[in-house]
Amino acid sequence: MVVGPSLAPSLNVSNQIFRDIVKGAYPGIMQLAWGFTDVRDVADAHIRAMTTASAHGRYLCAGDVMTMAALVDLLKQIKGGEPWKLPTLRLPNAVVTLASFAQPSGVGTYLRTHVGRVPRYSTAKITNDLGLNFRSAAETVTETMADLKRWHHI
Repeated sequence: MVVGPSLAPSLNVSNQIFRDIVKGAYPGIMQLAWGFTDVRDVADAHIRAMTTASAHGRYLCAGDVMTMAALVDLLKQIKGGEPWKLPTLRLPNAVVTLASFAQPSGVGTYLRTHVGRVPRYSTAKITNDLGLNFRSAAETVTETMADLKRWHHI
């Protein structure tokens, strides 16, 4: 998921997940995990791919994996005095899977194919070939939340 500070006041779909989590849209903490990539790292990767003579082929531009539980824990740490409605109840995979059938087809399919699974990938090629080191998911999420406040989305 590409997230991070925005150049414009509009709210993109990826950053909207954070707003939804702090506004109480999620009924509980699901066993989901996302690969977070900072939009600034994506821009840097494009520039490096265009300006590195030895660059070749495709590059996986993906940062840290963070579970929903770890994300909620991080949001608790950076919350301060914000009146956020963070989920607290941990939902078993079976409950999420069953509930997924009552969701719109795209959401339901996503939940059934992602709950309980952790993305695994290697960024060795982009790191070795282009020298790109990704920002941590914690840094990206923290700066995204500050940006959402700046644009009055939260």
